[in-house]
Amino acid sequence: PQPPATHPKNAKVWLQQAKVDYMAARDNFLIATEGSENTMKEIEDYDTLSMNREENNEVEVKGDETADMLVDANTPEDISVESVENIEFKGRSEDEIEEDKSEQGIKEVMEMTEDSNIEDMTETEMNEQDEETEDEKEVRRKLQMTSQCRYPALVCFLSHEVIEKCIKGIMYAKCGLPDHLLDYSHLKTLCDELKSSTHCPQELVQIVEECSLRVIEHGNKSRYPNYHYPPCTPASVYTMSEGAEALKAAGKLLREMIKDPELEELIGELNVLPEHQFRTALSSYLYGGSGGEDYPDFWDDHTDDDGDFKLVLLDEDSDLDIDEYNVIATSFEQTLAPRYEIIRIERIQNKLLWQKYSDCAKRMGRFNNGKIEEMILFHGTSTNPPKLIYKGDASFDMRYCKQGMWGRGNYFAVNASYSDVYSHQCEGPGGYRQMLVAYVLTGYSYSCCPDTTLQKPPFRPGGDTGVKHRYDSVSGVSGGSKIYITYENDHAYPAYLITYTCI
Repeated sequence: PQPPATHPKNAKVWLQQAKVDYMAARDNFLIATEGSENTMKEIEDYDTLSMNREENNEVEVKGDETADMLVDANTPEDISVESVENIEFKGRSEDEIEEDKSEQGIKEVMEMTEDSNIEDMTETEMNEQDEETEDEKEVRRKLQMTSQCRYPALVCFLSHEVIEKCIKGIMYAKCGLPDHLLDYSHLKTLCDELKSSTHCPQELVQIVEECSLRVIEHGNKSRYPNYHYPPCTPASVYTMSEGAEALKAAGKLLREMIKDPELEELIGELNVLPEHQFRTALSSYLYGGSGGEDYPDFWDDHTDDDGDFKLVLLDEDSDLDIDEYNVIATSFEQTLAPRYEIIRIERIQNKLLWQKYSDCAKRMGRFNNGKIEEMILFHGTSTNPPKLIYKGDASFDMRYCKQGMWGRGNYFAVNASYSDVYSHQCEGPGGYRQMLVAYVLTGYSYSCCPDTTLQKPPFRPGGDTGVKHRYDSVSGVSGGSKIYITYENDHAYPAYLITYTCI
């Protein structure tokens, strides 16, 4: 059989719908967190949709006198004011009845006027107007849901749809979409089909696969109570943190797609929510914005006795800590065998290390035209106690790094199972182990096979100015996990300490 043909028009339809879904998910997230009023003001209600276009067919009607004039001049004999006499006005006063009759007549006249104007339009103009109107209606419909359903589940579901529609749009644009996959929503199957094509850039395929894995559990099945135990509504299953992670994945895919000139033209301009605004919005939602200006809002206040360092125990039974605890615990448990039990999770608040990390993020943003890619990854310290990292002033100190498969650098893993091999064995009874959870600035990451000669990431291709910058990190696969390697101290911040044991 012949391979499916590309179809730019269909690609645009799917990608425009993906954009609409992302806008609705993004705005729903910001409204639900209720801590991002400034962000909401910065983002236009409908982004690139021209909601302020001139409406040439608009009819303004004011008062009964204008209504009578319109009826006399434009109403056909078979649609006269008399045709509204059959409307039920039971229990209404005479004044109310007359007012309703007048409004009904005006409505019919306006519909007839619009019909006559449509007849004068060309077919192209009608198609353009219909397409724009449908987009506007779709945005309005989904934004209306935010006032009725501010649940994280809605953000998760919409983010899943964004990625599904993006994949189909990419396939229509690059390699064609087989008919049997048109109504298919299983992301793994769609990713496998995309990977089998030789017409789609492999770098984009990798991003699609990575983002799909982050929302794959938010598909149709997760919408129904019978897929949850005990049976419950999805709204009570998902947390706001999960909604944030799903929205990040959808935004990351769209941001990467826009780098492709062909896809950028099909998608158009889109305001993707930056990483730092996720943290601001989520922390404001969880903790009410009680933190200092230069540090995360969800941090506890430091007393004089604390100084610049504080270790905060997260209480899994506390309403304040539950979402934060669940994000770390879920990621740990999902990527490690069930025979391990978490003893405690502690938040690391080191002001000096945070300032260095924040400054590094700002520098990365300037060099990368605003791209600051941040990931939450695991790190084992082996024989070195974790406190040497989180309580010191050098963070993940390159001076103590050993030679690894990708040279001498700081190694971080997506899966906790990899870092468990390098976990720190605590002294004393209990056989407790410890590993760190870190914020890592992966930025532009260079994916390659193991290379023990690496001392820094390689150079990226030069831009229009001819100035070359290095990749921000190196990535590869080892021990069944994706690995990220950084070669500078301040590219990572030790955010949490997990103490656990084998059961």
